[in-house]
Amino acid sequence: CPVTGNKNYKFDAWDTFRNKNDRNISTKIANKKFNLTIASLDENGSDFKDFNGTVCLNIIDEHNNSYASKKIFFNEQNTSTWIDINITHAIKDAKVFISWKKDVDDNCPLTDEDNETNSTDDFAIRPDRFYATFPTSIYAGEDFNISFYARNFNSNDNTTDYNESLNSSFKVEANDTKDGCSEGNLSLDDFNFSDGKKENVKANYDDIGEINFTIKEINGSEFAKVDEDDTNDSQRLITPFTKTINVYPYEINVTKVNFTTSTGKKWLYDVKDNNISDMNLTVGAKLGVYSKKGTPLSDFNSSCYGNDVNVTFYYDVNESDDNITAVYIGTTDDTNDSLDDINKTITFPKAIFSNGK
Repeated sequence: CPVTGNKNYKFDAWDTFRNKNDRNISTKIANKKFNLTIASLDENGSDFKDFNGTVCLNIIDEHNNSYASKKIFFNEQNTSTWIDINITHAIKDAKVFISWKKDVDDNCPLTDEDNETNSTDDFAIRPDRFYATFPTSIYAGEDFNISFYARNFNSNDNTTDYNESLNSSFKVEANDTKDGCSEGNLSLDDFNFSDGKKENVKANYDDIGEINFTIKEINGSEFAKVDEDDTNDSQRLITPFTKTINVYPYEINVTKVNFTTSTGKKWLYDVKDNNISDMNLTVGAKLGVYSKKGTPLSDFNSSCYGNDVNVTFYYDVNESDDNITAVYIGTTDDTNDSLDDINKTITFPKAIFSNGK
């Protein structure tokens, strides 16, 4: 509000590390104390002017809600310091509302004076940092939940009144930590914070890998954009949060299993004298590594995130169908001895996988 009363004075506020030629207030952080210089100036605001009387101060938002207040008595002085201001709310457009009354020591708020003004510079009070939690295990193509938080300085309390929406002032990214590996796609439900918190946001990542999940502000659309002209990025932007998460294959399928005998028929040999050296059975199979959506995972290879895969082939010959017609060891009269079950583990080295197969 412009001054409409006593024209002999004009008050202003700025950071204590600045001066009257630099009357800016930089971005502040929720729950982190800060100090302001309160200055009495001449009616043109060009130079200091001593003042005697009561000065009332309030930190207000764009809706004139007050978050901190202070009374200072000026005793024939032109500056004072408001120290240890601490606000735990997020405010996108804050200002210092100043009112004063000359030659009296009165209570705040002043009720019978119209000497009042706002600080020259508006400023923001932002959360200190982002934080997020993830499930213990995440599988390619399977939905999972992420919980997001915007936290106060030196505290795990969430920042009241931080209610920003995804992709308005902040974004969530997923990036592979290995060069040369394909980048998967992160699907994330739209959401907005409510008092610095949004839990159980549905997400889905369609590839495997060691993935950096990051929540960070969008520079140029950040919460504290009002301060882009007087505050550097490190102070103005909310501190990002990154967590490295392993995303695993959802399933490994073994298909097209076939058994081929050395005879090319359904039987091998009638065994006599335990001479089975020429008996053999070849097993063939196809392996595929997939997401839950049934997509082959191309990064399952030796260069990226493949592993050797052990597959056990088991055949209970004593419970078999017509594919095996002879199940006896020894003489044909010894009907109590059975052929051993087929129980063989084969290692498929990661080097043979290409495009997830």
